[in-house]
Amino acid sequence: KKKSFSSRRVSALRWGILGPGRIAHDFTSTLLVSGCTVTAVAASHDNEITSAHSRAKMFAERFSIPNYYGKYEELASDPNVDIVYVATTNQNHMGPTLMMLRAGKNVLVEKPTTVTYEETKIMYDEAKKRGLFLMTNHWTRFFPLITYLRRTFLA
Repeated sequence: KKKSFSSRRVSALRWGILGPGRIAHDFTSTLLVSGCTVTAVAASHDNEITSAHSRAKMFAERFSIPNYYGKYEELASDPNVDIVYVATTNQNHMGPTLMMLRAGKNVLVEKPTTVTYEETKIMYDEAKKRGLFLMTNHWTRFFPLITYLRRTFLA
C-alpha cells in the first residue's frame, strides 16, 4: 500500500533521523520545539572512536528518541516512521534516500540533494513511481520572513 504524505497532518508525522551529525542535531531540535514526534535514529559506518550503534544511542538519549539503530536498513523497516530526514554527507545522499523510498518512507534530504543531476533525477523518479514525498531541505523556505514576503508580494 502506498503511503501519501498529504494523508496525515504534518504534526502527526513520525520522523526518523538518518545520520546523527551536527546538522541532524539542529534539525531534530527544531522538530521537537515545533511539537513534532521523532521516533527513531540510525547511524551507519563505524569510525575509530565509536560504533554506529553507539552514536545512534547517544543521539537518541540526547533527544529522548525511543528507537536507535546501527544500520540504515533497521530504520527503513521501522513501521513507526513515516518520513526520514537524510543528513548524511553530500556524496552519500542517494543510497540511503533510495533505500528509504523503496521501504515506503517519505524523505526530506539535506541540501544539496545529490552531487549530480542524474542522481537527483533517479531519486525523484523513484519517489514519483511510489507516490511518496521527496524534498530537499532548504531551511530558508520556511523562515517566517519568507512566508511574510510570499504573502505580501505573491498574493
